[in-house]
Amino acid sequence: MELQESELQTVLLTLLGLTVFLLISHIWLWLRVGRMRKRYKAMMNGMQAGNVEELLITVQNHLNDLKGKDEEQRQQIEFVLARLQTMKSNMGFIRYNAFAHQGNDLSFSLAILDEGQNGVVLTGIQSRDDSYLYAKPVERGQSSYALSPEEKTAIGQVGSRKHSQ
Repeated sequence: MELQESELQTVLLTLLGLTVFLLISHIWLWLRVGRMRKRYKAMMNGMQAGNVEELLITVQNHLNDLKGKDEEQRQQIEFVLARLQTMKSNMGFIRYNAFAHQGNDLSFSLAILDEGQNGVVLTGIQSRDDSYLYAKPVERGQSSYALSPEEKTAIGQVGSRKHSQ
């Protein structure tokens, strides 16, 4: 069976097209393999080839360490937050003239309270000749001692700041 020239050209063109297609496919695959090698090297992070199991164990160990540190930090944060609530860090201050007929605003009341409105209110009374300082305990915004209007104002300043935040 003898091939005619037109049939031979068709076969040759088909083979040429197939060869070009295979060449393009080969180049495309070669580029993809190169990209995969770069990713593989980055993933292995300097480890020897074929050591994927060791890499996974190392990653898992790091993950477990991070989980432990995360729990430790969470406990520390809870401890700090609990301590912050009991810190006497909220203050209210008012200056006033204790005696209308003399002096300036030299007397004061200072409330130093925690988040639960517990703490102390300090009152300094300045007269012409003497100065007196009083401390009264405060629990939940109230005191077992009688509070002056200025002391109540100082305690109220702490409460109003706390609620406005």
